[in-house]
Amino acid sequence: MVKPYLRQVQSLNNRAVNDCLNQLYIQEEDSGSLRASISVYDNFDEVALAQQLESHPSAEFRRIAALLYKGSNQWRQSVEMCKKDQRYEVSF
Repeated sequence: MVKPYLRQVQSLNNRAVNDCLNQLYIQEEDSGSLRASISVYDNFDEVALAQQLESHPSAEFRRIAALLYKGSNQWRQSVEMCKKDQRYEVSF
């Protein structure tokens, strides 16, 4: 019920709204919406979200974690995640 409202006000790039929507996307296992959200709205804790996604059962969410680490200049974590999943390409 609140999700349409959050999507509408996300254009304000408010951290609390971004965090809430990102968590909803994770709960719903909607990696496409999560990827779109983090690529457009940057007001969130990249490292905390990456750490949360690092152990997610879905490879797509782990790939997003590697991208977040890359975006935070934490190359070592990004490369290690890619090696673990045998993915050697990290890009949007």
